[in-house]
This record gives sequence, C-alpha cells and structure tokens, in this order.
Amino acid sequence: EYVQRQQMRKIGPRVIVLKLMAKGIPQEEANRAVETYFEQTDQKGVILQMLLNKYRSKNLQDYHIKHKVISSLIRKGYDLG
Repeated sequence: EYVQRQQMRKIGPRVIVLKLMAKGIPQEEANRAVETYFEQTDQKGVILQMLLNKYRSKNLQDYHIKHKVISSLIRKGYDLG
C-alpha cells in the first residue's frame, strides 16, 4: 500500500495526504486512507525512533539545532502539537 511505503520512508501523514491528492485522489479518501493506517501506528514512536537514530549525534539542547530538527520533522509531515 502506498501509505505504508511512504511511512516506511519516514514521511508523515500530512505530506502523504498531499502526495495522494497530487495523484488525483480526493482529499476525503486520502485522509481516510492515512487515518486508517496511522491509527495502527504510533506517530510519537516513529518520531522518537527518528530522534534516536537520525538525530542522535545532534545537540538538542542548542536552540538552533533543536529548531532545525523540529523544522525537518514538520517538513516531513509530522504533527508535533
């Protein structure tokens, strides 16, 4: 499934919906597909794994580095709120 492949690439739900809509899928259907898949996965767990793996060498106490990491996660489509 497309949604699962995108999530495996560490793409967040908002970006996946936008990609599905770019492929011509109506927004309601795209939202439903993403919600169905992401109900089964833990977004916080995915974000935590990314922080532990990809960003482990970063000093997240530094404001500028922390801001860059957060911006990167938002660009990938994760909701940090």
